[in-house]
Parts: sequence; C-alpha cells; structure tokens
Amino acid sequence: MDKLKFGALFISVFFVVSIIASGFLYTPPPIDKEPTDQLPDINPTQISMQAENVEARVVLLLPKLRVGAAAKETNDISSIDSSIYAIQGVKRVVSRYSMSDETEFGTGLIYIADVQLSGDADAEQVFSQVQQIESLEAVDGFASALVSIPEEIEFTNPDLNVSKFQSLKRNETEALVSFETIREDQILVSISATFIGLDAIDVVAFEVENLAAAPSFGESTLEAEVASLDTIMLVDIKTDYSGLAGLEAVEQGIASLAQVSDLNLTEPFLDAKLSLSADGNISEETASDLNAFLHSLSDDVIFYNLSNFNASLFFEQGTGLQPVRDSLEAKLEELGLGEITLRESIGHAYLELELVSGESAPLAEIEELLAANGFDEFSSVQPGKISLAEVETEFGSFEIDSGLVDSGFVKSHSVGDKAQVSVTYSIVRGQLSEIGAVEVS
Repeated sequence: MDKLKFGALFISVFFVVSIIASGFLYTPPPIDKEPTDQLPDINPTQISMQAENVEARVVLLLPKLRVGAAAKETNDISSIDSSIYAIQGVKRVVSRYSMSDETEFGTGLIYIADVQLSGDADAEQVFSQVQQIESLEAVDGFASALVSIPEEIEFTNPDLNVSKFQSLKRNETEALVSFETIREDQILVSISATFIGLDAIDVVAFEVENLAAAPSFGESTLEAEVASLDTIMLVDIKTDYSGLAGLEAVEQGIASLAQVSDLNLTEPFLDAKLSLSADGNISEETASDLNAFLHSLSDDVIFYNLSNFNASLFFEQGTGLQPVRDSLEAKLEELGLGEITLRESIGHAYLELELVSGESAPLAEIEELLAANGFDEFSSVQPGKISLAEVETEFGSFEIDSGLVDSGFVKSHSVGDKAQVSVTYSIVRGQLSEIGAVEVS
C-alpha cells in the first residue's frame, strides 16, 4: 500500500476511534399524566462536526508523536510496544488496535500508538526508528504541536445539513502536524469535535497545509560554464504506427557511430489503426457511402456521425497502412471531404545512448539519421552540471555550496564550453531548497 493511501486510511481510522459517530442521540423523556416535582432524565444531544482549513499558528512543539501502521501479525500488542519503548528518547507508549478491511494483510489490524518523548528527543528520528520495526508495515506518523486557533470557528455536519459558528473552551488545541513544521509556522488545520450543547469534547485537529513552508518558485536565464557531462544521452522520438518500421534503421545507424559505445531502444506499442475526424458532421447520404467504403477496407470499424464525425478502422498488428491510407485519401477527395483529418496511432520511442568517455554528443549525425528515416519531431538531452557559485533571484541572492548545478544540455558540448541555460529554483523558509537548469534551445 503506498504511503499516501495509507496516510489517508490512518487519519480516517484515527477519527473513527477518537470521535463518537455523527447523529442525534436524543431520547425523549416519558410523559407523566400526573404532575411531578422530579426532573426527567434526559440524555443530551451529541453531534459530531468538522471544520476545514482553519487558520492556526504553532505555539509550541510537544514532545510526543502519533504512529499508525498495518500490523503484519496478530501478535500481542505489547511486543510492538516493547520495540518502541526500546528506542532512545521514548518515555511512554499508549497503543491500541483498530480493525480495517483496507490493509494488504490478512490481519486487518491497524496499530495506533501515542508515544511520549523526553524533552530533548527528536520526534522525526524516533519515528524513523519506528519504521524499522519488522512487525509493522506502511508506517505513518505525525508530530504533535500546540496551536492557536480563532475564537470562533465554523463547524459543519453535511449529513445533517447543520452549520454553525462555535467557540471552543480555549483558543489553543493540540494538533497532529508534519515533522517539518516548526514553532511560529502559520498552518491550516482540520478540526473534528463532538458537541454536547455548546461544549466540545473529543476535539481532534491535524495539519492539512503549512503556509510558512510553501515553496516559492522562480526562473532566470544566464550563461554558465559546462562543468561536466554524463556519458548518457537521451533521445525522445515522436512516431506514428507506420514510422515504427524506420526505428530499426535509426538504431543501427546510431549504434555504428564512433561516439556511441552502447544504446537501448524502447518502442511504443501502437495499434494498427486509422482514425478519421471532422469538427462537424457530414450529410447522411455521404456518410452512408463513406461508411460502406470503410467496411470494405476493414472488418473492424467504428463510425459516428452525430454532432461531430469520427471513425476508426482497426487492422491486424503488422499490417502496412500506407496502401489503405492512399485509398482513403482518394475516396475523401472523391466525396469532397477535404475537411476530414486522417491520422494513425501516435506515440514516443526512447533511445538511451552510452557515449564514449570524453566524446561530444553526436547530435548532427543523429538528426541526419532521424530525418532520413522520416522522423522530424524529436528532442534530446545530455545530463551534466554547470558551474554556478550563486544565483540571483527575486527573493535575494543565494550561494550554492557545491558551486555546481545539475543541468540538461540539448546541444553538443565539451567541458569548458559556455551554455545559455534556464535556471529554475524553489525557496522555502528563505533558503534555497532546489535548483536545476536546462539549456535554452
């Protein structure tokens, strides 16, 4: 099970076991015929409600975390607890099993634990060690924080069509947050609570977005020196079904180049199919004539002539389509249907070349081979690095510790050449987070 899917499952299971189910639990008092001074015993109404995207500020990171995982076996839960207790910095573990039919294991058990830490423990490091416990799978986890929230929050219950602004007892509550969240971050949280009258119980909050950690993106174009070139070159070739036959000649031609030591060709699977389309429909008489002609060419035809005209002809794999195409084009001209577009299945073939060390990419030779075999749409890139000590951005100037930036080159180069590149970057919390470059073609 992928982490994103299990994370959603963990959250949903957590709410199920933490919050009383939605609905009115009101029991009316008995009606006495005789007056009485005794007050009736009334069960208070309870209703579960949700508030989404509530603005909050992280006041304090708390020394605890919550863990959720699929249990591989129905072992005594204490054995899992003991494994967590053995991790340095763990002071206390409170755990439970919850059933779920969405796990990939026959146990159907979700292990959920609240882990209390010592004040100097790193929650993320503790969690990384929890992930190594063999009896757990798809381990997910959250840090814990005290967050401040607005005085009034809009809560809703869509099932009951109820919405109201409600104040909690305090303007602060605990929330499950990501391990990257830090003190003073502005975040958005989702809050679930069960209300008895105006009083909220079982309040649960978790972070849905960290506004302070949202990346800012930018781009700049500059000239830089080619610092290194990988011996790998990648070529993307656009082809139709008929063009597949020409790929073998391209492969053999490139393999014979002195600069190439090895290569691998990945061909797309394309249906032996011809498609016809037009923006509008065609006359009923013409459509009938064309439909009959298409069925004379293929035993497998799909034909539509409603608001727009569309048709497809399918053939056995390996069938040469050029003679069929020539017949179709002649028929369309005869019927005066020049507005109809005729096309084959289209895909992309990929070439991965291993270049001889120290040799420049043979782009000119590759382009000539592709053109000679009918391929006029392709792109290529050779990974490498540029020398760049710092980058100027709209957010300020940032030094690059290594002085190197991963780049993709679309022209043939040698180390030391100058290249015009587009540099893209992201800034998080005022720091350069990611940077990369690609040569401007």
